[in-house]
Amino acid sequence: MLHMFYSVVESVISSAIICRGSSIRARDLKNLNKLIKKADSVLGTPLEPLELIVQRRSFGVCSKILQIFYKSVVESVISSAIIFWGSAIRARDLKKNSTS
Repeated sequence: MLHMFYSVVESVISSAIICRGSSIRARDLKNLNKLIKKADSVLGTPLEPLELIVQRRSFGVCSKILQIFYKSVVESVISSAIIFWGSAIRARDLKKNSTS
């Protein structure tokens, strides 16, 4: 029961860190790392340091932004190619029909 309580506390702390990770002050970061170390010793399981949690969250956000950008660029290139090749094929067919 105590283990479940501490894992819930760890989850709440992690969520708060993720939400405020970019605007956290050095003093608060030090205090939260101390709290994580205490929770680590109470739970008996290794918990991730705060810096790692913030880095992973930041990487996830950047990765998502790049995926969205990449998808929109690929869609734009494909639609432009379809328009270009479609008009080129139509022009070829019109030229072919006009000479026949």
